[in-house]
Amino acid sequence: MNVRTVFVSDLARDGAVRLVCSRHIAGQGVRVHQGISCARSGWTCHTNYLAMNTATFAVVQLSEIHNFLPRWNMMSRLLLMILLLIVGMGDGWAADEHAPSHWGYEGEESAAHWGMRSPAYMACEAGSHQSPINIAMPRHEQQQERLVFHYQSTGVRALDNGHTIQVNVPSGNELHLNSQTYYLSQLHFHDPSEHHVDGRTYPMEIHLVHKDRKGHVVVIGVLVEIGPPNQSLAELWAMLPMKAGELSSEHPFNPQGLIPPNRHHFSYHGSLTTPPCTEGVQWIVLRDPISMSAQQIAQFVSIIGENARPVQPLYGRGVQGK
Repeated sequence: MNVRTVFVSDLARDGAVRLVCSRHIAGQGVRVHQGISCARSGWTCHTNYLAMNTATFAVVQLSEIHNFLPRWNMMSRLLLMILLLIVGMGDGWAADEHAPSHWGYEGEESAAHWGMRSPAYMACEAGSHQSPINIAMPRHEQQQERLVFHYQSTGVRALDNGHTIQVNVPSGNELHLNSQTYYLSQLHFHDPSEHHVDGRTYPMEIHLVHKDRKGHVVVIGVLVEIGPPNQSLAELWAMLPMKAGELSSEHPFNPQGLIPPNRHHFSYHGSLTTPPCTEGVQWIVLRDPISMSAQQIAQFVSIIGENARPVQPLYGRGVQGK
């Protein structure tokens, strides 16, 4: 867990956990939802973690407790350690901090609860470089990265993964960004758009996910407005899978048809927009939208429903673009 260390900071007289403290290990600021400041600078206390997610206590750093609470006697500390072990075993997460947990876009599985559904998703709750964001249109033109797309037609299949329609792309499709080469691995769709531009949302957004040979991630975000049908998606859309886990038959597809002619864009450092919300992602959101028909968008919604994460705080991050 590389975003936040969570541990119990106080113990009521009856032995019940009352407060949980958190901080960013990377030292990039603390996201505060509720609670009060802890005695040690840089820590934040949360008062209702136990009710929301008892499994959080399975990832406690016990060595921190000893240093953080010198006022406790040895019996209090022993009781706390026993409590942590019981809670961790009861939730079944102590053995595997990165065990997957189901998530979605509604109710208790919605984006507001992702960070509490698994320790592996802690960045969704505590990260300081999260995506998507609201992009404020820059007032002055700024120097931009040089984008060159080398996409080609290839046979692909569409997968309903339960959260979106995902198209896994074979090797051979490249993005050249400032002379660095990234390889398109998959693309998927969100309704409505996850990124906003000056507070405006779009009916849909397409994410094209690229990685270089070292695993660095660049995602191209393509905004979609309602207009003429998108012919590049016509064959793919004709055979969309209708239920989770279903895979379509293979169709020829060229991702180049999803890229608008104008390469002007916004760029910033963010994260994946779905769990585990991993940070360190470079985002390139193309300024000009492409079109899809209302029928094409409605077809997607009838299968997947709305699947957009709300915009996240900037926390001082800059957005480049024009």
